[in-house]
Amino acid sequence: MVHRDNLDEIISDEEIRQRVRQMFGEPKQSKIDKLSRHPLATMFVGFLLTWGIGGILTGKISAYQLENQKKIEQVKVKREEGLKAIKEITELMYTRYTVSVLLASSLKRNAPLEELKERKNRYDDIYLKWNSSIQNTQFTIRGLMDDSAYSELESVLEFGLVAHFNNVDKVITNGYDMRLKRDSPVYDSLYIKKELAACLDCSYAISNYLWMRTNLYGNVKNNSIEFVKKIERELYETCM
Repeated sequence: MVHRDNLDEIISDEEIRQRVRQMFGEPKQSKIDKLSRHPLATMFVGFLLTWGIGGILTGKISAYQLENQKKIEQVKVKREEGLKAIKEITELMYTRYTVSVLLASSLKRNAPLEELKERKNRYDDIYLKWNSSIQNTQFTIRGLMDDSAYSELESVLEFGLVAHFNNVDKVITNGYDMRLKRDSPVYDSLYIKKELAACLDCSYAISNYLWMRTNLYGNVKNNSIEFVKKIERELYETCM
């Protein structure tokens, strides 16, 4: 009897639940809810999300690559322009050094007047070219160094190399003038040799420094920065 009573209670409870469900009704699912639970709909939404996010990422990557390529091209152009400018500056420095050596040699050997005049004319031509180009050369150097104002390298050029060339010019010009007057020129060959050597060393140091800086343009790694500091010290030690 006890078992029968329990069974009746269970049945009664189930009947009550059914009546409650009938009374209030089962919650109806909308078409959208049904559609959202469909496997194909889930797959389609996943595809849209993947396509959208992938498209955004692809666009950002493409933009980054384009910007990076643009920077690479800018660095390449800057380096090419720099190397061209360095070639012009180097040619100017070494040409002045060469004509100075040739004229100094003629004075030291007490060479025939014809040879002396020929070399002096060549020397004067280069001297004029130097003076007419030096200002533009300084601006070119400023551009290579990315400096908007007076650069340190300009200081080395002006107070280092130019100062040595001026010392050479005073001696050989004085020697030439005295030779034309048929006087025995007071010519200090040891001093001129020392100054010409300083001109050569400084010209090389400047060319080397400019070449290194131009080839390192766009490279901001720590080892590159340290290397630039090293060649800057060598430049000052050589020219100043």
